[in-house]
Amino acid sequence: MPANSQGAGPIACIILPDARIEKIIAHPARGRPSLPVVNELISHPPAFHAFSPEHLIVLAFVAGLTSWFIITSRRNPGGRILRRAELILAMALALNYPASIVIGLSFGILQRDNWLPLHLCDAAALTAAWAIWKKSPRAAELAWFWGMAGTLNGLLTPNLLSGFPHPAFFCFFWLHGLVVVASLHLACGRRLHPQPGGFWRALGSSQVYLVIAGLVDWLAGTNYAFLREKPAAASLIDHLGPWPWYILALEGLAVVFFLILHLPFALRRKISLGSACHNGDKP
Repeated sequence: MPANSQGAGPIACIILPDARIEKIIAHPARGRPSLPVVNELISHPPAFHAFSPEHLIVLAFVAGLTSWFIITSRRNPGGRILRRAELILAMALALNYPASIVIGLSFGILQRDNWLPLHLCDAAALTAAWAIWKKSPRAAELAWFWGMAGTLNGLLTPNLLSGFPHPAFFCFFWLHGLVVVASLHLACGRRLHPQPGGFWRALGSSQVYLVIAGLVDWLAGTNYAFLREKPAAASLIDHLGPWPWYILALEGLAVVFFLILHLPFALRRKISLGSACHNGDKP
């Protein structure tokens, strides 16, 4: 059954607050700053609209930052400035979750579905941070699939109800924007792109993630991975049928997206291998 026809999970009422993702509580909350302007902003947040001027500015910033990382990495891969920028990017990705918790508690907007870093984009952020920090090919590979197939879609069609300058706006695009930057930089700048078998590893890792998210959803009455109901904001999932069929449709889309994301690198390896064999046959 969808989440809106179920009660909270067996432990949700004990350890977690009761609210839906990204819904703003319109009443003063303990710990919220008492400034009238801030209270007005939190109580009556401006609505978010996809591809509004502030959304387009964010997309332009993400594109510009990604371009800088890739170009700098190609021109001077061992440069100190690049490495420092990478470490700052990794720290920003790793700190997004604790910072979001602090901001949510401070402004009284922390919701049950955000208590744990179990959205796919949270997992992608931590994976990308580890890939940058340790220069891990396997982590970079997974960040590519999750970042491009999942987080990029969230960046373009955000599951966000509150617009600029609400704190939820900044937390959302901090996460999604930097995951996309890191994923593209690792694959196209550092050339830590998917290796043979990467498609299957990413698909298997995704199933493990879904099992964990589903178990937490069942126990706590949350909606990680949107397994219990669709996002509140308009998204691609709206066109995939009712619950639970849209979950199966998402699995099918994941296979298609992962294949598309894997194909360019597989073709490149095949062409390189063919060229090497051809050159080796020359006298």
